[in-house]
Amino acid sequence: MDKTLAKQKRRIILFTDSAPCHKIRDDVLHNIEIHFLPANTSCDTQPLDQGVIRSFKAHYRACMVRKQLLAIE
Repeated sequence: MDKTLAKQKRRIILFTDSAPCHKIRDDVLHNIEIHFLPANTSCDTQPLDQGVIRSFKAHYRACMVRKQLLAIE
């Protein structure tokens, strides 16, 4: 993904929780910046999750419908 973003001259920010499995070396990614949310904030960010998930699902469904329509033509 990082190489794809580099080819497109794009950068993204990824927000994630501070779970130990989410640790990434800083020298590995150049076009993806990772920001860790503070510990014990899941109850504060849960409403945000719902909005993000709803938006993602709507975008994903639109892409899938568009892909299916193109396949029919």
